[in-house]
Amino acid sequence: MSYLFRGSIMDAWLKYHGDDYQIKSINDGVLVDYCDDGGYEFRHLVKLEQDPKLNMIGRKRNLSSSWYAKAKSDPLEELKANTRIFFRRLGVDARYCLWTCFKSSAAVIAPASYTTTAKGLSFRMAQALKDPLEKASKFCFIPVNMRATNNYKHKSAVAVLVNYYPHPAILQFFQAVGVTDVDADQYALSEMIQLVWRSRIREGKEIDLYLPSERMRGLLNDWLNVAPF
Repeated sequence: MSYLFRGSIMDAWLKYHGDDYQIKSINDGVLVDYCDDGGYEFRHLVKLEQDPKLNMIGRKRNLSSSWYAKAKSDPLEELKANTRIFFRRLGVDARYCLWTCFKSSAAVIAPASYTTTAKGLSFRMAQALKDPLEKASKFCFIPVNMRATNNYKHKSAVAVLVNYYPHPAILQFFQAVGVTDVDADQYALSEMIQLVWRSRIREGKEIDLYLPSERMRGLLNDWLNVAPF
């Protein structure tokens, strides 16, 4: 049960072991031949932030994990300010805001007024909350690899502040064993969709999306705008 299985790490792992598999779609609860319809049916639900000033920081390979690891304080502060501007312009309450970046930089990026929803609750305190529902209601940050939860389906404003790539060590392993067709763009698109679909778009409701990475915006636009056969 996965988005865009081809190009995933699991796809590469099965190829490495020489395992055959079939991909199926579900139609009205019944397994049928696989049909990749892309995201065309959702295109009207995504309002993508287009402000060039807010998106400039995401040019080329910026916002990857290696970019975050090397980034000085100025670009991180710029990204933090951009995220706050995005949410503030929408006039949306923090309860309906959701954002992600790599965990190691999250405390630095955390935008004022859009990180926690309870007075006196700090980033560290919110991060330590144990109850999943309480955490979803009081903490606006989620990890980049969040999966299999409906706890954020009330979120209407989403900021994905990363440029996804497969981990270099994983790619090197598969290349060393002869699996050379791991598609970095397909992987990135799948990871992004998984994250964005934690929000209320999963219920067919519109969202505002800040996706500063130039590469990730291109991948999403392509996926949303290719009409199915």
